[in-house]
Amino acid sequence: MAAQVRFTQVAEFIEELKRDGAEVQRNIVRVTFREEHQTPLTSVTVIASALVAGCVVTLARRCGGFMFRDGPDAKEVWAAAEKHAELVRTACGELGLEVRAGVYEAVA
Repeated sequence: MAAQVRFTQVAEFIEELKRDGAEVQRNIVRVTFREEHQTPLTSVTVIASALVAGCVVTLARRCGGFMFRDGPDAKEVWAAAEKHAELVRTACGELGLEVRAGVYEAVA
């Protein structure tokens, strides 16, 4: 199984990319949103991942939860998610890394 390094804070994930940017496989960082439905809440997490020197390096930044998709809580949660994703995208651009959708996952 490939080694995994996991972060929950955007700044720590970005710092890891800065330190090992030359080792990011194919210069690709994947960024996506994960919705998890746990009645009665839906939670939103920003997931970013990269293959770095044989390791899967992952950010899982939980942004909050909401009950109603059309409610003000949902708008706040999605705004926070977009903000965190944009921080990752901007940092990747500055590091010369390409952002694509999806997620890398370790396999046995």
